[in-house]
Amino acid sequence: MTRSHTDLLRQLAALGERFSHLGGEVAEAARELAEAGTPPPETLVDALAACREEFEGLRAQVAEVATEWRIGQPETTDGIACLSDLLPVLRAVGEAVEAEERRAALESVRQGAFKILDRVLGVEHRDDPGFPPLALCQAKARELRQTVVESPGQDVERETNTIADGIRVFADFLTMVDGGTIDDERWGGLEDAVTQAFGRQLAVAVSRGKLYIPSESPPSTADEPPPGPSTEEEPVAAIAVEPVLEMVREPVVEEAAVEPEPVMLESPAAAPVLPAEVEEPRLELVMEAPVQPEAAREIAVAPVLEAPPIEEPPAPPPAEEEEEGAPLELDETAQWWLAASASWSGLKSRRLSFADAVKEELMKYPYVLSVPIQRSGEYEDGLLSYGYALLLEHGEKQKAGLVNQALEILATSAARRDRGSLGSHLYAHFVSEGKLETTYPEFVREILLNAFPGQGVWTDIRIHETDTETRVFTRPSETIGDTEQKTRRVTDDRQRTGDHQFSIATGPLTARFLTIETSDLKEARVVEVKLTDGGTPSANAWLLTMRSGGVPDPKAPPRRVPAEGLSLPGLGKEYHGVWLAVFNPDSVHEKPYEVKLGVRRRAQAPSGKLSKTQAGR
Repeated sequence: MTRSHTDLLRQLAALGERFSHLGGEVAEAARELAEAGTPPPETLVDALAACREEFEGLRAQVAEVATEWRIGQPETTDGIACLSDLLPVLRAVGEAVEAEERRAALESVRQGAFKILDRVLGVEHRDDPGFPPLALCQAKARELRQTVVESPGQDVERETNTIADGIRVFADFLTMVDGGTIDDERWGGLEDAVTQAFGRQLAVAVSRGKLYIPSESPPSTADEPPPGPSTEEEPVAAIAVEPVLEMVREPVVEEAAVEPEPVMLESPAAAPVLPAEVEEPRLELVMEAPVQPEAAREIAVAPVLEAPPIEEPPAPPPAEEEEEGAPLELDETAQWWLAASASWSGLKSRRLSFADAVKEELMKYPYVLSVPIQRSGEYEDGLLSYGYALLLEHGEKQKAGLVNQALEILATSAARRDRGSLGSHLYAHFVSEGKLETTYPEFVREILLNAFPGQGVWTDIRIHETDTETRVFTRPSETIGDTEQKTRRVTDDRQRTGDHQFSIATGPLTARFLTIETSDLKEARVVEVKLTDGGTPSANAWLLTMRSGGVPDPKAPPRRVPAEGLSLPGLGKEYHGVWLAVFNPDSVHEKPYEVKLGVRRRAQAPSGKLSKTQAGR
């Protein structure tokens, strides 16, 4: 077994001191040899031989440990001729050892995170298999799990802290589900954390013992209360991060507490269901002063109603009526919301800036903003919906709490009595509360500001302008996100300087992008842009000028294209390209736009509709 690099460093330092001392003796012997012809003493010759042998031994060990750590060295040790050659190799080995230790620490955190998240995904509701707040929590757990799986391991320290921060609230949630002996102050802190992350409905359900993990504890029956706390706990496994976080808990196995016999009603009528946001406090039953029905309705607890006579059982409510506060039914129409909100929660837990989030999401799916949000679940096996965390963050800026409170509000909303799909209700609520029809243009502007430099956004049309030709790139199909391109090369000067016309259909709350690029223009050009909606001039577009290298001009933020059109000189000199974002702020209807782009010489007037390229949608 080779010695560690730290031992070799110590040996190198000791050998360096010996070489230094021996060097002085050799210098003195050399002076005496030159001046008086005195030969060096045999002890000095023996010491030099011993040092030479020790150096060769150290060199061999360094070469061996470098090979183990795959430090790029030649197959022989001839390249290492002196002590100073050994030090860089040992430093490189030390860096490799430290990097491996950091990777091991990250892997430990990853495995701890998987353990927590897999337990979260196994939680079930005792009465409602489709309990929406739990489904939202588990969707966020899946999103974080995917993030952990895809973590590249490049910035190990940052990724370790990010995973640890993201997993904390899920560990708090499991601590509540596991139960056990927890003091009131600790329980209150856990409840606040879960409420903030997943909504009050989920925290209330945990507090009332409605959630469990089937593989660890069987669900309670209607006649049996959930098992009470115990004093025995399984060992707690902790994730190894600095500071050390106690986040991985094994299920707590506890003895059932002695509980009073339940008070039985004379009638089988069930007590009314609590509104989801109301938590049931623990009350002691006072036999001398029974609670009357009217008083029971004044406190936040499921009241015990006075049983009606047996011969007059209460009539069941009509089947077509939906009780306010009834559980939401999670159908496929709501999957876009669950995915987007889970992704949004992941971005918040990682404390990403909006600019970083834009670049990250566009790196995965650059065409995400061109797909209507309610249809995003149809793309990339539903993964495209995660990219709409960006729009959710925009809505959250308009109204704090919008994302986390949406399901809770809709659960008790009278608007759901029209029996529309949950997805449509979520969309209408999000559009209304987020003021999207008025703020969506600003959202598109923020995307343009933060998308570059980087992957950028998917384009419908790209025009590349040189001194000798114009190339127009369009998509050969109507499929949004199509990676194929169709190229048309134009060399005729009249066609090149004419209006290039394009038809683009935009879905509700979407944007489509066009770009003009240049290379090596000897003479500056004028860019002209005009947008119409069914023949009516429109101002629903932003224009961003770019410098060479795909970097936005810091002195020229995105400008709104006026309805009468825009003429912008200086292409190829003052700026080297433009991006055009055409957007539809309507939340319901598709909008077909006609876009005219012209690239002309400075003194040239528009020459009409000479080159037409259709990108019909």
